[in-house]
Amino acid sequence: YFGSSFNGPGSTSMHEMASLPPPVDSDADSIAFINAYAEEHHYGLVSCRHVEGKGRTVWSRSAFDPGDVLLVEPPLLIVEEPDTSSRPGDCPCEDRPMPAKAFEELSSVCKGLDTMHGPLWYWCALRSLTREDLGEAPRWEPLDEPLQQRLLQLHQGDPREPSEAVTAIAAHFALPDVRKLERCLQAWFHNAFDYSGERHGLAVYFFPSFMSHSCFPNAIWHCNGCDNYVLRACRSIAVGDEVAISYIDETAMIDDVLTRRNLLFTTKRFWCACERCAADYDLSRGMRCPACREGSVFARCPSEKVAEAGPADVAVEEILRPLRPSDYTDLSAGDLSLWLTMGVPALKRSSGRFYYEVKLGRGCSEPQIGWATGRFEEGSDWSGNGVGDDEHSWGADGVRNCWWHNGSQDCPDTRWSRSWVEGDVVGCAIDIDLGEMTFSENGSWEAAADFTFDPGGQSFYPAISTQGEFTLHLDTAAFQFSPLDETFKPLLEPGARPRPVDRWSPLPGAFAGSVCQNCGFRVDVEESQRLGRIERSVQRALESWDGKEDLSHEEVEQASGEILGTPLTQHVLLDKARNRLAKFHEGARNHEAQIELLRERCEFHAAAYPGLSCAHAWALEEYGDALTESAKADCGDVPRSGHRANITQMQQAQASYSVALNIFSTFFGSDREASVHLQSKINCAGKALDDMREAGDAEAPALP
Repeated sequence: YFGSSFNGPGSTSMHEMASLPPPVDSDADSIAFINAYAEEHHYGLVSCRHVEGKGRTVWSRSAFDPGDVLLVEPPLLIVEEPDTSSRPGDCPCEDRPMPAKAFEELSSVCKGLDTMHGPLWYWCALRSLTREDLGEAPRWEPLDEPLQQRLLQLHQGDPREPSEAVTAIAAHFALPDVRKLERCLQAWFHNAFDYSGERHGLAVYFFPSFMSHSCFPNAIWHCNGCDNYVLRACRSIAVGDEVAISYIDETAMIDDVLTRRNLLFTTKRFWCACERCAADYDLSRGMRCPACREGSVFARCPSEKVAEAGPADVAVEEILRPLRPSDYTDLSAGDLSLWLTMGVPALKRSSGRFYYEVKLGRGCSEPQIGWATGRFEEGSDWSGNGVGDDEHSWGADGVRNCWWHNGSQDCPDTRWSRSWVEGDVVGCAIDIDLGEMTFSENGSWEAAADFTFDPGGQSFYPAISTQGEFTLHLDTAAFQFSPLDETFKPLLEPGARPRPVDRWSPLPGAFAGSVCQNCGFRVDVEESQRLGRIERSVQRALESWDGKEDLSHEEVEQASGEILGTPLTQHVLLDKARNRLAKFHEGARNHEAQIELLRERCEFHAAAYPGLSCAHAWALEEYGDALTESAKADCGDVPRSGHRANITQMQQAQASYSVALNIFSTFFGSDREASVHLQSKINCAGKALDDMREAGDAEAPALP
């Protein structure tokens, strides 16, 4: 998109941005250029500053109240998927480049590759190339060089070599500068916003791209009707405050800390350390106190504070330890798609014959099960390397049917009689002195899965890399099948491990150390794990609803015990369940149950998030709608009854709408569609109240 105009004062059109002098490459000069741009086009109200560990950030040079506009800026670039229905004959100018065929070719190339992104992302990168990059006969409109300079000044993540996908795409379109294409892709990936035009697209803005993320932001943005980026204060901002927005949507802001941090790491490749993520407690994960049953205990946020839970933590880690990533508390425990490496270094042995089992659980995928030595290196972050991916570990894989060692796979014609599936038990036997490993599937020993190695005086311990759930059986009492023969011994004596040794075992810190503010009860590790198991059972119940548009009466009845009847109190999982159940009761016209569920949702949003949020406003509006419908149901479409209960409901609806309107007006202005719509609802509720009072000759009771 070129030639977009913006008529506000101090604004910059796309042509004007293209005419700006190209920036220099040094960080100091880059910030100087950005600040000169802010001075000219944003009145100098904001500035850019480099912060160690965060990079370039945006800071306020003026005070702003909630609702104040900080800046308005047109898009630097917008790229949409081309209209593939177009044909060259449809074009009034035969010389005009037609990108539709090129996009179709790109999509075809992407289908044959293991790409990290969809075709649109690569299309944005291709559309960011200049005539010099594309050559003499470009197949789509080249980008002006000054605009590319602006784009490449944006954050691109850590320097990286061109990916296999980028290399293949560059080869297909005969592009000489593969690194330039990779840089353009990363600039889009780290800075783009979804764009809703005639077709799906992405937009990138210049100055707003330097703002950092916070799960408790002091600014919020939206696009106006001209595709301009409008930034407003959603909290008071003082001179010298950093200006931060949220990189995740409003509904995700109410999620628990682990889910938010994992989402940000997965999509933006950083671990959030904002004031909500670094707080002592996660206000979206509250459980009823096991002692007094009146107060709540909250999960502790992932940090070094977890170590304060007590000496029992060490006992857990002595058995099963996360190895890659070793900082397991930084991961969302419920995200089974994370490929983890765990092991039992405390049980390493340098001589003898030993046996253990692994039971594959829900979501288990790409398992590499076997043994690691004492030289196996742990890692604080996930690197993609697991058991068998270095010279110090060996892994059997009955899903991809291969052996893993030293980073390479050995795939013979057959290893297993059938592929491993959920519920299978994999037996792992090792003879350290002879240098032999043997594996079984559900008690059937597979001769083709034998492996020989050089022990070299090393110590060996059980280790596993996999997605999904699993359970280790380390003692005779836990074994489901017999070892290869009686000379193979368990690694644990019977009764030595009272708690399950599974994916969840190294997570004692979720509630451990949490103190009930009502009675002072302090949660220990064992109680914390019990609460964690309850959380996971609720998570599974919610997952069973995925893909279902409507719930059945039986599922709603079941939810009363499996979800609503659990110790979850101020908890995001409970909020999600209430949301689904409220929609069920709305369809069944069970207003009383619906209103109660929505009231509890509003209370949760107000308690779990410390400021204004769209999610809270949406919940309030839905609550007001339910109250209005209930009042109408008692007296027809136009509520004219003077019944005191109906008056109270309509007054509560009006109050809920008013609070929601205050949030939307602060965030987006009073002239936006959401604000105008809510004002209309407030007016209708007020008119209904007047009619009800007149009909019943009664005063509406005052709300507390």
